[in-house]
Amino acid sequence: MNLQNAAAPTREDQRPKSKDQRPRAGGSPGVASFGLLRLTALAALLPFVGAVTACNTRDSRVAGRRTCMECHKQMQPLMAQPNLHKPFKEEKCEACHDRHGLSNKLVLKSWSNDLCVTCHEDQKKALSLKHVHSAFSKEVCWSCHDSHAGVEKQLLTKTSGDLCLQCHAAQKEEMKQASVHPLVKEAKCGGCHDAHASDQPGQVKGRAADLCGTCHAFEDPKFRAAHRDYSVASGCTPCHAPHASSRPKLLLPQMHKPVAEGDCAACHAPPTGGTQAAPLKLQGSALCANCHSKTVLTGKHVHAPIKDKDCSTCHATHGSGHRALLVKDEKQLCLECHQSLQGVLKVSQIHKPFADGQCSACHVGHASDRDGLARQDIAGLCLSCHPETGKRLASKHTHAAFENGDCLSCHDPHGSTHAKILVKDTESLCYDCHQPTKAQRTMKFQHTPFSGGACTECHTGHGSAEPGMMKTKTSEVCVKCHASVKDQFGLPNVHAEANKEASCLSCHTAHASHVKGQLKEAAPALCAKCHEDVLRGFGDKFVHDPAARGQCASCHSNHGSVHPALLTRKDAGLCTSCHSKSKEEFKQEVVHAPVEEGCTSCHRSHGGEDHRMLTKPVPGLCLSCHKADDEAFRTSHAGIPAEKSDCSKCHDSHASAKKGLSKRFLHDPYEKGGCGECH
Repeated sequence: MNLQNAAAPTREDQRPKSKDQRPRAGGSPGVASFGLLRLTALAALLPFVGAVTACNTRDSRVAGRRTCMECHKQMQPLMAQPNLHKPFKEEKCEACHDRHGLSNKLVLKSWSNDLCVTCHEDQKKALSLKHVHSAFSKEVCWSCHDSHAGVEKQLLTKTSGDLCLQCHAAQKEEMKQASVHPLVKEAKCGGCHDAHASDQPGQVKGRAADLCGTCHAFEDPKFRAAHRDYSVASGCTPCHAPHASSRPKLLLPQMHKPVAEGDCAACHAPPTGGTQAAPLKLQGSALCANCHSKTVLTGKHVHAPIKDKDCSTCHATHGSGHRALLVKDEKQLCLECHQSLQGVLKVSQIHKPFADGQCSACHVGHASDRDGLARQDIAGLCLSCHPETGKRLASKHTHAAFENGDCLSCHDPHGSTHAKILVKDTESLCYDCHQPTKAQRTMKFQHTPFSGGACTECHTGHGSAEPGMMKTKTSEVCVKCHASVKDQFGLPNVHAEANKEASCLSCHTAHASHVKGQLKEAAPALCAKCHEDVLRGFGDKFVHDPAARGQCASCHSNHGSVHPALLTRKDAGLCTSCHSKSKEEFKQEVVHAPVEEGCTSCHRSHGGEDHRMLTKPVPGLCLSCHKADDEAFRTSHAGIPAEKSDCSKCHDSHASAKKGLSKRFLHDPYEKGGCGECH
């Protein structure tokens, strides 16, 4: 049976990972929770109960008694330590540990300090004192004490000084200063502090004056002369640092001018020679006003302590470790009253002055004519730290709130869960003023930044040289995301609108549309705004099918192309992508010359009066290339006037396997050149 766990538990071992792992009183879990299988196991163990009892009992009447130390040999060397825990010394292991139980290992009777205070009742009373050491109040005695044995007195795990400084890092840094209290230098923290609890702040053993008086003779003539014969019964810490200071005699870094000059009588009545503190000449701010200008105390808005005429709420009267003789660190002091701001320190975005505790960077401490005791008007205050933003005021287009100096309509002065310490998420904030834009959220097709509420992807929040407060020119903003479109702008043929200042917005909406691609209107109506001549062609008898369906983009690129008229492909290749039968015809031996030049040599692109959408009626179209008065031409046509003929009756218009583009099947007399037989 492995009983290794009887050794002193480490901090991690002693803390159960969950409530279910805490041992129950008596060390054994409830039998009912183990079910039938556990009961069966218990029955099997009954013959061994006597043996287990004999192993653990201290009753000498049981034959073959064995002690815990006989198995836990690793604990035996601890017996040689100078300081032993009394139960360990007397081998009364069960004072703290339960027996084996069904967990098959020894466990503590309690995981908390309740176990320790069953013997140390004096410390149990300490838990009710006003100021309790955090390690003690958090129920972890073993964070400072060893449970079995140790070299240090009181079973401390380290020397008292090293033990204290492993948590109190700030005091460790203080020891590097020029003037260090002797007890601190010798790491004798227990000289002034109670290790467990006290009714005094900082777990000090008694009132500061009484505590200091144990080493310093207050009635010594030299001591009284150094303090101008004034009593120090009220305490030493108003002038002296308790641990260390950069100044001699442990004087605080910031001293009230009369104190630094030894002029106690400037504020106090003459010393009485007794132990009572000399009374002040005047009470409250009336005394301070003797030296400090009253102008700083007046204004439309007055700080509450000033109203109450109690300067000592914020300022120390003798000395301080903080600037302006503040009684505490600026942030800590302000938050004592402004408790609603404490939660702001936990948000993700905190205004730097507030995070650094520099409340006075924005606020005056006494009085101001401005709301919130602001040092100056909000815009001036903000721009004093954000000069680059201030330059935006000279922009051609300026955000109204920014122009009016109303920074707080968008930004929280202390902190926010939103980027740039905005008072709301960007989308909600912008919609507060831009209601018509908000209405576009119901449209079917939405710009990705718009649907994601990322207004600042395209717009600046303060000012811009571009309309709509765009970050840069509209086209430049768009192509940052639409790189493929930018590439098209470098092609030989570019849509004319692309060369305009707000090119993208000529065809597209900035936020949303009911038309795919965020077009302002569906084609062909949108295209016809510029291409009216094309739209008029739609009134022809026959209209090209893609044009009739408004599918302009079937043939034309929206932005740029290597082909004329922004065609998506070379003329013939584009047409044959739909007219596959013609593509097959072009593979024949004889191909009509205009086919090589492009389909638009003969056909109109959008519509016409002829079902073939020819640019001219036949034979006029054919005779624009073939000269009817040419002798060879007339001879080949047996002198029949071509001006009155329909060329398509004898010739294929695209390609043929026969010379002269003759049709595949010809009338026998015609094929032999015997036109006269019929004509």
